[in-house]
Amino acid sequence: MILLIRHGETAGNRKDLILGQKDYPLTEKGISSSERLAGLVSQYNNGIILTSPLGRAQATAAIFSNRTSWPILIVEGMKELSCGEWEGKSRKDAAPERRFLRTSWTDTPPGGESYMEAEIRVGGVINAINDIKEYETIAIIGHASVNRVFLKLWLEIEPSYAMTVGQHHETIYLLGSDGKTDWINIRGERGVEHFDGNMLLP
Repeated sequence: MILLIRHGETAGNRKDLILGQKDYPLTEKGISSSERLAGLVSQYNNGIILTSPLGRAQATAAIFSNRTSWPILIVEGMKELSCGEWEGKSRKDAAPERRFLRTSWTDTPPGGESYMEAEIRVGGVINAINDIKEYETIAIIGHASVNRVFLKLWLEIEPSYAMTVGQHHETIYLLGSDGKTDWINIRGERGVEHFDGNMLLP
């Protein structure tokens, strides 16, 4: 079982800033939401946590580890995609005309990184996961954009679908070995996602 998780809300998220690889601390809400999600994850057995090296992801991973006692492994390949010159700027100032920061799978923010460019490093993460045999559950703590790359590769979905997948701070995607994808949120609500091309709104 793969549990795909986005880090908790940060001060930068609250201000609607473009984070990329620039770091911000978790808010109180981000901490409390992560604690609630960690409580839901504790029902799974024999797990390990793979986390992005960025501080907001590592802080979230520590919360999950404290609740589950699972070990943490820092994985460089799950670092958020670079947004280059836009990092630290508000969305309305950097890209006011864009619904998404990247308009296609190959689009690149100025000085930043595209989804396609990130496929190489995320593919390395997937290869490493496939070699893990001693754990039943793998929790991955990443970020909005890099998690979309992971889903695209893991589930073999179309790029145009993958780039619209919602990555809420308070929702976990459960990727089963049977190809089925469920989600669960901090309220304990559950659903099934079929990745039929519609934006995910769990």
